[in-house]
Amino acid sequence: MAVYQRGSKWYSDVYVKDKLSGKLKRVRVSLNATTKTEAKLEATKLKVSEAPAKKSGGYTLGEAIADAWKSQKWSNKKDKDGTRRHTDELERMLGSNTLLSALTKEVLEDLRDRWTERGNSPATVRNKMAALLFVLRRAARAGKLAGVPAPELVARGNGRLVYLTEEQVTQLVAAEPDFECQLLWTFLFDVGCRIGEAMALKWSDFDWKDRFVVIGSETDNLGRAETKNGAVRAVPLTDAALSAAKAMRDAGRPSLCGWRGYAGWRQRFREACVRIGYELPKGTALHIGRHSAGTNLLSAGLDVREVKEWLGHKAIATTLIYTHVKPMRLRAAADRISKKHTN
Repeated sequence: MAVYQRGSKWYSDVYVKDKLSGKLKRVRVSLNATTKTEAKLEATKLKVSEAPAKKSGGYTLGEAIADAWKSQKWSNKKDKDGTRRHTDELERMLGSNTLLSALTKEVLEDLRDRWTERGNSPATVRNKMAALLFVLRRAARAGKLAGVPAPELVARGNGRLVYLTEEQVTQLVAAEPDFECQLLWTFLFDVGCRIGEAMALKWSDFDWKDRFVVIGSETDNLGRAETKNGAVRAVPLTDAALSAAKAMRDAGRPSLCGWRGYAGWRQRFREACVRIGYELPKGTALHIGRHSAGTNLLSAGLDVREVKEWLGHKAIATTLIYTHVKPMRLRAAADRISKKHTN
């Protein structure tokens, strides 16, 4: 649902049914929010009627999805449920009244990057994109779309995890001319949260005394935490992460990073990687901070179950992808055994 700012206040236009005429009318609703991220979260909690489709200007995404579902016969319930879930997400992200003709290759690839940054695996990104392309192809067959864009998709995993070493992270932060970017890079690479989780953080989520941050305190309209698996977790703050968060707060920012749009942070991070000569793989940007944190936590000697809890993984199999690092604690154990045998 779209939100906009007038002065210092945030609003959203919603549609409600008039009790007398029974017709839908648009009403401006004031939102209890100070940032765009908070406004969007508040807007999802509004209970409103469906907005009427535009009567002119072309074929919309909402119309295309409805028509695609009418014409499709499903033999597999799992495929049907998965596609429905993905098309519902597309309507929430892009808006039902978005013109189909506006969904260019560039728009689809930006959508791909946003999914990747949220922590979706390459397979999940491909499935979501397949749901969108299913709708676009149906529209093209019906003669309501001139052509179907062909975005480049993230390759399926090849077993290689993309991450920065501790030395590269130090170089990245040191070479960053923007002070606020320095602070955010430090925080993300130490805490290991997703960029979406970081953007949803409020200063009240920080326990400055015991040095923790609560991730997922915000809930969606179904009461689920705003994390990938819908669970709340408390993550301990390193000295560097704590100092970075305090510096951002003391600089007068309303939150850690939600005051700047995701695209802005992503572009600055890509520029930072270029600055140190690191080439980011296609479809990868700020989520590399999470991979790097997981890798460095295991390398530092944390147990895989501790890393699972730290990163908020639902299944330990997800955490096991970080076991590509050399387990230095096992190296130390081997050295102790060697010393025992020598004696």
